Amino acid sequence: MCRNTRINESMYYKYIHAFYKYFNFITVLQQFNEAALLYEKAEYFDKAASAYIKLKNWQKVGQLLPQISSAKINIQYAKAKEVEGKYEEAAKAYETAKDYENIIRINLEYLNNPGKVININKASCI
Repeated sequence: MCRNTRINESMYYKYIHAFYKYFNFITVLQQFNEAALLYEKAEYFDKAASAYIKLKNWQKVGQLLPQISSAKINIQYAKAKEVEGKYEEAAKAYETAKDYENIIRINLEYLNNPGKVININKASCI
């Protein structure tokens, strides 16, 4: 039983490594749609979101945001939402990225929410 477990673990890691190399290969070939789908299925959410960003598929990026750990991806998403005039979504993405300057700017310029700015200022100073 123990021996089979080691073999299975070894095969699993080889399998994952092979797929990861393939994902990188199709990304290099700029087949971003296929790469995004495969990254998403493999639960490489940051990589999937990066591929969707290259496709400008902001809806898919938005769906992946709860699984995204990258501040850079959240900021790119927020900027795209600003361009679309979706300031609430932009503010949420800036908050996740801890981009306090842009959170304050959005809340003052577009959302008319000075109370939120005060709370953010207090939270970021603590």
